[in-house]
Amino acid sequence: MTTVTTQFNNFHIGCQHIRSKIKQTRNNNYTFETAINELLDHPVLKGAHISIETTIMDNMLYKLTIEDDCVGGFSGITGEGENNPFNLGHVDEEHDNDEVISEFGTGMKQAAISTGNKFTVYTKVKGGMCFRLCFEFPVMMKETTANKSFDPTEREIISDEVYRKFHRFEEGSTLIVEEILPHVLSMSSVKNIDNEIRNSIQKTYNKILLAKKDSLEILLNGKKILGRESVFTHPNCALFTEGRLVTIFRGKDDRPVVLEHDTRKNNYRKYKTDTGRLCQVKGAELKNIKGLDHYFQTGYLDDKKTMVEIIGTGTQFLEDNRKLPKGELMIYKLGRLHGSIPDDSSNGAKNYVEMEMNYKNKEMGQIFGSNYNKTINFNRDNELTKAIKQIKNELAGSLAYDTSTTKAWKIYEKAFNSGIKVPQHKIPEKYKTKPIPEASEEVVDEVVDEVVDEVSEEASEEVVDEVVDEVVDEVSEEASEEVDEEVDEEVDEEVVEEVGEEVGEEVVEEVVEEVGEEVGEDEDEDEDEDEDEDEDEDEVVEENVEEKLDEKVEEEVEEEVDDVVKGSIAAKAKSVNNMKVDGPTHRNIGVGVQTLHTKANVELILDKVIPKRMYELEGEKLKHFMYEVCKCLEDMCMEKLNRQECRLRHHYDMAYQCGFDFMKRQYYALIKNNQPLEKVVGGSTLEKFFVLFCAN
Repeated sequence: MTTVTTQFNNFHIGCQHIRSKIKQTRNNNYTFETAINELLDHPVLKGAHISIETTIMDNMLYKLTIEDDCVGGFSGITGEGENNPFNLGHVDEEHDNDEVISEFGTGMKQAAISTGNKFTVYTKVKGGMCFRLCFEFPVMMKETTANKSFDPTEREIISDEVYRKFHRFEEGSTLIVEEILPHVLSMSSVKNIDNEIRNSIQKTYNKILLAKKDSLEILLNGKKILGRESVFTHPNCALFTEGRLVTIFRGKDDRPVVLEHDTRKNNYRKYKTDTGRLCQVKGAELKNIKGLDHYFQTGYLDDKKTMVEIIGTGTQFLEDNRKLPKGELMIYKLGRLHGSIPDDSSNGAKNYVEMEMNYKNKEMGQIFGSNYNKTINFNRDNELTKAIKQIKNELAGSLAYDTSTTKAWKIYEKAFNSGIKVPQHKIPEKYKTKPIPEASEEVVDEVVDEVVDEVSEEASEEVVDEVVDEVVDEVSEEASEEVDEEVDEEVDEEVVEEVGEEVGEEVVEEVVEEVGEEVGEDEDEDEDEDEDEDEDEDEVVEENVEEKLDEKVEEEVEEEVDDVVKGSIAAKAKSVNNMKVDGPTHRNIGVGVQTLHTKANVELILDKVIPKRMYELEGEKLKHFMYEVCKCLEDMCMEKLNRQECRLRHHYDMAYQCGFDFMKRQYYALIKNNQPLEKVVGGSTLEKFFVLFCAN
C-alpha cells in the first residue's frame, strides 16, 4: 500500500512522444495541396518574392524547395519550448491578430511531417545571423526521451556565404522537404506536378495574387504564377454581380443580431432566429439595431464595421470552359481560401451561380468551424452559421438562371441590350424564334430610370421594386392599351365564382353547380366558340403589337407608376405613353364572375408577393397561410386537369405536406407553354386566395 501511495504521489504524465504526433499528423487527411498551402501562408502576405522548385527522381517527387524574402526570417529560433517557432505547440501573439493568416501555430510543421521524412530550414534572422536546422523524422521517432524527440537532429549557426549557397535572396528563409512519402502523389500527379501546384496556388491565393500583382512574384520552377481574372468583374458577369454586407450586433441576453445590407437595393434585413428567415427592417427598428453594441470588437472589413461580405454573380454568359460553380459559396479569410459551403439544391438553375464570402475575424471563424488545417465547412449549428447559410441561399436563388422562367428572360434581355454575346444554348427558347424588339432598349432604359427615382423617394418595399421590373419588361415586349381594347372577352378553363359569396369560404363546388344551372346544355357549344375566338384574338394582338411598337420608337416616354400594389393584384402601370399592362380582368357569366389573370401576373404573385407575405408571418399564422396557399395551388393544378368537381380534403393535406415550392413547380409545369401576357388557368382561385390572405 505504501509503495502504491508513493508511486501515485510522484508520477509524471509528461508530454507525448514525437512518434504519436507523426502518426496523428499523417492520418489527418493532409494532402500535397494542403501542405504546400501551409508552407506558403506566411510568405504570401509578408514577402515580395517566392520561389518553388520540385526535384523528380525515378518518376517520383523527391524534394520540394520553397524560398522567400521575408525580412527577419524565423524570429525566436533560439527560444525555448512553445516560444520557438518550430515547436509543434508554438504560441505567438500574432495568432490572435486578425491581419495574420496563422492561427494555431502548427501548420508548417504538420505540413512537413505529412509530406516527407526530412525537413531542412535555412534562415536569416533580424541582426543578420544565419541558422540551419534539420529534422529527420525517422531518427527522431527512435529517440528514447519524449521531450528530446521533438528536437532537430542537426542544428548549426552558418555563415552568410553558406546561407547564400542554399538561398537566392538577400533575406528570408529556405524550406526543403525531402524523401517525399510515396502516398503523397500518384504517378500521374508527378507527371503533371507543375499544373497541380499552379492550380492549387491559384485556387487558394487567387485574390491575393490579384491584389498584390505588382508587389508579389511567385515562381514555380522558374515560371511566374499569375492570378486568374475574377468573374465578379468580368464584362459578361459584372452586370449581374450583387453584394450583401453583414454586420453583427449584440442583442438581448448577449445573442447575436445579424443585419444584412443589400448594396444594390440599399435595403436592410434582419435574420430572425425563430423562423430562420430574413425580414426587412427600416425606420425606427433599423435605427435601434444600429444603436446596439457590436458583437465583435476587431476584424472589421470597412469603417462601417462590416464583419462578412458575400458577393455573387451569374456566369451563364461566359464563353470559356471553366468549371461550373453550382451555387457553391467559397470562403476567404484575408484573401486566402478556407473552404466552401456547397449548394444542397438539385436545381440546375444554380449551376452558373458563383459566390464568395470574405471575412477576417478569427474569433468568428472559430464559431463558423475553423480548424488547424485552415478548413471551414460550416457544419456547426449556431445562429451565425444559420444566418450566413440563409443569406447565401437567398442570394443564389436571386441569381439562378432557368431559361424557362420570366426572370431568365429579363436577365437575357439585360445582357442582350448591354452588348453581351450570349451562347446559343443559353438563349431562352422564347427568343430563339422571336428576337427582342431592338426598338425597346431606349424605352426600357427611360422607364427604369424614372421608376427607380419614384420608388426611391417613396421608400417602397422590395416587392414594389420587383413589380416595377415586371411592368417595365411587359411594357417593352407586349401590346399597348389600344390593343387590349380590341381584344374581346377571353375564355379560360377557370372556376366561375358566384357574385356576392363571402370571400374565404370554400364555395367552389356551389359556384360550379349554380353556373352549371345557368349555362346548362350550352356549355359545349360555348367552348367551341371560345376556341375560335381565342385564335382570332391572338392574331389581332400580334398585328397590333408590331404596329404599336413601330409607332412609339421615336416618341419620348413619360412614366408614372401609381398605386403599384393596389386593389386585388400587384401591378397596374398607368400612362406609359398610352401603353399599359392590365391587372386581372373580370367577365360576367350568368350570375357568376370569372377572373382572368395573365401568366406574368400569376408568376408575380407566386414568386414575389406570396414569399414576401411568408416572411412577414410566423408561428401558427405562417402554418395556416402555408396550408391555404398549397390548397390554392392544388385547386389551380386541378383546374388545368379539368377535375374541378373532385375536391377531396386529403388532396389539400397532401399539397400542404409537399410544400409551397413543390406545388408552385407543379403548377408552373402546367403553364410552361403559355406566354407572359396570355391568360392562364387558376386565376379565379388565385384571386380569391390573394384577396383573403395577401391584400392589406
